[in-house]
Amino acid sequence: MPYLIISGVVSLLLFLWLEERSLYLLFPWAYVQNFVLAWMYTSGWADKDFCQSLLILKEFLLLWLFLGFFPRMLECDWPIPLRVLLTFSAWCLARYAAAVLLQNQGLWANLWNLRIVSFPFQILTLAFVIASLRPAFAMRFIRHMAYLGAVVALIGLAIYLLAPADFWRYEVNVARYNSEVKGESGGSSALQQQLGGEDVKEQDEGLPGNARGRDEFLFLSPFRAIGTVCDAVGFGHLVAFPTLLFAFCLPQSWKTRLVLIAIVAALFFSFTRSAWIFVLLSLGFVLLRTKKYRLLAAAAAAALMACMVWTPLGKWYSETLARLSWSNPKEDHADGLVWLYKEGLWGWENVLGQGLNARVYESGYGILLVRYGIPALLLILWFFFSLYSWLRHSRLRDRPLFLVAQAAPLGMMVIMNSSYYPFSFIPYLLPWFVVGTCLAFSGERQKVISSGGELAATD
Repeated sequence: MPYLIISGVVSLLLFLWLEERSLYLLFPWAYVQNFVLAWMYTSGWADKDFCQSLLILKEFLLLWLFLGFFPRMLECDWPIPLRVLLTFSAWCLARYAAAVLLQNQGLWANLWNLRIVSFPFQILTLAFVIASLRPAFAMRFIRHMAYLGAVVALIGLAIYLLAPADFWRYEVNVARYNSEVKGESGGSSALQQQLGGEDVKEQDEGLPGNARGRDEFLFLSPFRAIGTVCDAVGFGHLVAFPTLLFAFCLPQSWKTRLVLIAIVAALFFSFTRSAWIFVLLSLGFVLLRTKKYRLLAAAAAAALMACMVWTPLGKWYSETLARLSWSNPKEDHADGLVWLYKEGLWGWENVLGQGLNARVYESGYGILLVRYGIPALLLILWFFFSLYSWLRHSRLRDRPLFLVAQAAPLGMMVIMNSSYYPFSFIPYLLPWFVVGTCLAFSGERQKVISSGGELAATD
């Protein structure tokens, strides 16, 4: 508890000193905390309480930033997507209160679920206010974070290629760190615990369960690229958005193209299907909107050829489709997807949600449905559609940054069928910040983009 109080006070002082510049602490620390803390804990340099206080530092920083800038939001003309997202967050808060007061479900034990569903509203409104007040800072920050994402991807790639097999046991034991510091025993994440999955951590290797190599690609490595996030899925989604920024928004040169190749390699070696899908959908959307049909056809043909020619990739693709059986799904994601459309949407018990302790399936929409009910599901879909529509009707809609921002909610809407990745703190800080910035620049505020520097130069 003393460490927790110190963490809250220190983060508050940092915010009061740096204000919006404390984002330059929030993002890098979120991107490397799991690796750094796992290394400190494994080497004996820090105990459990100290690591937990540093682990929650980013939560406090985001909270102070949100509380500090939100009063300015009350002076702004709220775009429709933010109003819908506020309604969604308010409904989830009301359902959380009902679960605690009427269903005797734990107040503190379920606080993490509330933080997850409130995260998009926090970071989106924060980005909107900062971009409205300090547009040049917002654009510069996006550019810097794109490069930071590239650095994280390069470090993750280096760890993947160079670290010996016993590195994760004796130097950075993520499995022990997850179990003893983060309290995640029996799965690779808090969600995995709630799902009751069988993705058991490999204690002998020091790796979380989802770092296990995909069976089809085990000849490449005994584990997947987990980077400084120390989570394969989180790492895949973290490097996905910088891929789009380097491909479409940053000035093109041989240097940026080399960096883009490295980021794509890091994304590939995470073997995270949902991150691949997000990037491919976004890539296809931007190419269609920019009428680069030949490039789109070439990209589609290359993907198809890869599945046909490279046996491991083709096998993985075919086995993934085979698991999507309507009558007998054979994998967690497939089970959650089939349950949602076959049973979940039609069950009366899910109209207002079953509560925070009910059994959930590996599906983002399914989790929202079970915990918060039909209203939450309808509101999040309305939010995604309204967000796309709002950006689509901006006079800046054809700028590269706006095209990427428009692709984001469409990609999120699709991958939410698998799990609620867009509610993940670490990998979706940058996507939500970019979307919030573009919301601020839409409409009458479009003139401020001219001060955006390098990113605006390609628009």
